[in-house]
Amino acid sequence: AFGSGVLVGMSVGLRSLGLPVAAGIGLLLLFRRKFRRLFWFCVAGLPLTLLWSWPAVSAVLGPSPSSAYNDAVRSGWTQTVCYYSSYACVWKIHFPSIGAIGSTILLNASLIAPAPGFFLLYPFATRTTILDVVFVILMSGAAYMGIVRDAQRQGWRPLYAIFPLYVLVLLAYPYNPYRFLLPFTPLLFAGVWMEFRHFGDLIAGRLKAGARRGERVGACVLGLGV
Repeated sequence: AFGSGVLVGMSVGLRSLGLPVAAGIGLLLLFRRKFRRLFWFCVAGLPLTLLWSWPAVSAVLGPSPSSAYNDAVRSGWTQTVCYYSSYACVWKIHFPSIGAIGSTILLNASLIAPAPGFFLLYPFATRTTILDVVFVILMSGAAYMGIVRDAQRQGWRPLYAIFPLYVLVLLAYPYNPYRFLLPFTPLLFAGVWMEFRHFGDLIAGRLKAGARRGERVGACVLGLGV
């Protein structure tokens, strides 16, 4: 737990998106009533997390160190200065109103939902034919169902607790979320594998001796479809 806290604190220093990682592990330990591990996790991770996240917190709570957001012309230079100097400035440029935040959340949700299928089937997923869209949706659904099924069977793991919190942050992030989801590709692909294995078990069970003919035919059709 102490080592995990150190690594999580360092990850926040690499990117502020390390904050959902810290929150996910902390909440999982709390729900599991692992209070001793939670204590050492916080002892190691909280000081580093506060140290690295303080510039972002101060930029949001206090006045922005950059006045670039006051420019009438939103030039590329202005956006670059904001991006590297002030989170408050970035948000003021990208979200001038509540409606803009809502539009960004809807757009990011439409990108995150089919992400497993997009990653797995790229570059075919870039096409917009009906068959390609159907395959992307099926693969994405299999990934999420496999993750939930495995969590119900083996219990929640830290990665399962981190992923939803991470996605919540990405929903309101003013950039394409795909590259930020890349660290979770092993989880998404594992979900696809576990769901296909579940289908395989169902098909094998219907093909066993003693099963009714209708069940066997249905299992063969389902197997060909998979």
